[in-house]
Amino acid sequence: MENFRPGTLDRWGLDFQTLMTANPRLVVLRMTGFGQTGPMRSAPGFARIFEAMSGFTNLCGETGGSPLHMNYPTGDLVAGTFTAFGIAAAMVRMRSDPAAKGFEIDLAATEALFRLLDPLPVEYEQCGTVRGPAGNRASYTAPSNMYRSADGAHVSLVASNNATFRRLCQVLGRPDLAEHPDLATIALRVKNSDVLDRLIADWFAVRSADVALQQLQGADVPCGRVQSIEDIVNDPHFIARQAITRIADPDFGSLPAPCVVPRIVGQPAPNLRSGPDTGEHNAELLREIGIDDVTLERLRAEGVI
Repeated sequence: MENFRPGTLDRWGLDFQTLMTANPRLVVLRMTGFGQTGPMRSAPGFARIFEAMSGFTNLCGETGGSPLHMNYPTGDLVAGTFTAFGIAAAMVRMRSDPAAKGFEIDLAATEALFRLLDPLPVEYEQCGTVRGPAGNRASYTAPSNMYRSADGAHVSLVASNNATFRRLCQVLGRPDLAEHPDLATIALRVKNSDVLDRLIADWFAVRSADVALQQLQGADVPCGRVQSIEDIVNDPHFIARQAITRIADPDFGSLPAPCVVPRIVGQPAPNLRSGPDTGEHNAELLREIGIDDVTLERLRAEGVI
């Protein structure tokens, strides 16, 4: 697996055909910003560039305002996830057919992000729809928004199908809204989102987040507090699920990290450690291919390893 700009390994004499000559069953995955072909193949790439070009960033932000980047390199993580699945799929294919030849995988980070936005091309072609920033609303269903409680917390709420909307109306003390001709369907509720959001916002404004969540969750209305990492660390559900695990680290003893996803039911969680230092396993790996200790010391002295 390599993450250089296209052509870098070729210049080093490690082009695909040379690699295949050495190992005909080798799978080579090349992960780049824009792919191995196309006019931008050699352009430098960073997560925010992938997010912007893919259409991902254009969906974030307030209506009529600037699109917004998330305060996290989502593009890198999405590309890494597709890389992992690509490798796993390739290994299944190779191990199921002993005669299979190796192949090359061209993974573009920008396309990985675009792949998450499945409906956008067909929406545009068939309906002329161009989705853009809609704040915390969902432009395709309603009510679906974020509301501020009396104690300053923010709660995300979704009540898009008719049954859930009826339950929400009961909690709001307005069961009549479920039968209102302007709110009878999802399309009508989207059209009249302003009215709905004012009613729901007024309800939240006179209740603490804890009280609001208790009433909504008690009525089986999907909702959740917007949580910081401090909130997550102390969240009873995350604690019960052991969603934060500890991984071994040679410098700190152990460090907290998100748990392995998904879990294999009935099997203990794997023992994890932080990433190795640069060259940490050089000696171990080089001894496996027959390099003796004298040569290792010479390589270290010469700065090769």
